[in-house]
This record gives sequence, structure tokens and C-alpha cells, in this order.
Amino acid sequence: MSSTEIYISKPQIQRRYHIAINGDMLMGGVENNTKVETECLLNVLGIDSNKCAKIELITLDTNVIETGNQAFRELSVIANQLKKVTQDIVCVIDKEGKVLQIINIEQIKGKWEQLKGEMVSICGRSGELTDFFNVNEKLFSEEETLRHYVGEMEFFKIYFNGLYGHRIRDEEHRKTDNAFKTNKISYNLYFDNDEDDELIRIRFEGRDFEINHDWLEKSYGQMPFVDLRNMKPEFAIQGDYVIEKATGLIKGAKFVWDENTSKELRLRTEYIITEKR
Repeated sequence: MSSTEIYISKPQIQRRYHIAINGDMLMGGVENNTKVETECLLNVLGIDSNKCAKIELITLDTNVIETGNQAFRELSVIANQLKKVTQDIVCVIDKEGKVLQIINIEQIKGKWEQLKGEMVSICGRSGELTDFFNVNEKLFSEEETLRHYVGEMEFFKIYFNGLYGHRIRDEEHRKTDNAFKTNKISYNLYFDNDEDDELIRIRFEGRDFEINHDWLEKSYGQMPFVDLRNMKPEFAIQGDYVIEKATGLIKGAKFVWDENTSKELRLRTEYIITEKR
């Protein structure tokens, strides 16, 4: 167990990150590999007495580098349009990385209205476009919905990943979404760490995954190509994080979630965060 409590601790600093998301999905026997790369800036604007940080996250660029699925590429174009609205987020997070408040919500609302105008001028006002607006209107107009959406963004989920706001334990029980986000799954994380005066390195591995027939039915029962009777899924969670002790900011990190259920169904996602100079 480390005696170091990890949290963002130094204001008025900036880090630039490259984030690679590598996906390997097998569904119904059809394989699709994807690689998405994002560049972003993290500005720490201030720290209060409760160790809450005011931060600005600026997404500079997102690119689909590789995909074997044209539909995924088309969906990514739509997703990138939405990401323009939240390209610049100013928010307050607690020491665990949980989003408490969106500061620039009026700016985000303005960008949403601008995006709607641009899409109407390009595409016209079709039924599909109206449905698109209706689905996302609540997201960008209600503060609580937007706060939850930002907190669920991959950056916040992977960057903080339950490691912040406390001393690192030897073992920790967790319950999170499975890789396909069809159910919650309980498991234990086992930690190993070492540190020097400047850096702390945290490695962890998931084991003891708790599943039964009811869990399998809820998780995969809606998939017609899956045979639950003979299913023996294998799960793997692995992480390796290097964090700067003076600031609480990541120098580099790798996180892997692998859910291998059968010859017909698998999803492996690898996240790599690299600090850029």
C-alpha cells in the first residue's frame, strides 16, 4: 500500500496529452478493429481548500485512424459534430475526479445552437435531423444532464479510473459496467505500486469476476448468435499508470478491458495516455 494520496494538487499548469483508443471487436463472427486518436489540453486553473480542482479540458483533434466498419466511420463523423459542442469544457472536479459543476454551460449551450443552425443550413430540416436535435436537446440544455454526460466521457473515466482521492490499497472491490455496457459486473482489483521522490507507478489487475446464469442472460441474452448454455466468458482488466507526485497529473498510462465470451463475441479495448512535450 502506498502512503501517497493522489489528487490534482498544483494550480496554473498545463499538460498536453495524446490518447489512443484501440478496439478489437468480434460480434456474430464478424471482426472489426478500430483505432481512434485524440489530442487534448488539460489546464489546471485552481485548487480549493477541499482539494477540488477547477480545470479546463480542450479537445484539439480526434481522428479515426483505422476501422473495418464503414458504419463506425460514419457514426464517428456525427459524434465529432457533437464533440464540437463540448470541445472546451471548464468544470470543477473533486479530488477523486468526479465532475461537480460545469462552469461554462452558457458557452456550451451557445455552441449547440450554432451547430443546429449549421446542420440545418447544410442538410435542411429533415425528420432524421429533427430526431437528432430532440435526442440531444436535453443533454445540452440541462445542467445536471450535461454534468453527468461530461463525467461519463472517456477522458474522465480513464484518466482518474478510481485511483484518485485516496491512498492506493492492496486490494479493492469494484462494480462497473462490463465491456459491452450491457450489465454491471463485480470483481476485485489487486494493486502493485512503487515510487520515488518524483513519480508513483501503479499497476493493477482485475480478478474474481462474479457471474452466474442470470448475469449471462441479462448481459448477452439479447444477442441471437450467442449460446448461453456453453458460454464460459473470460475477463481481463489491466492498468499501468505513472503519475507525477508534485502535481497529481499523469505522465503516461495504459488501461485494457478484455471481455472474451465465445468464438462469436469478444471486445477488447486498450487506452493509452501519453504526455506530449
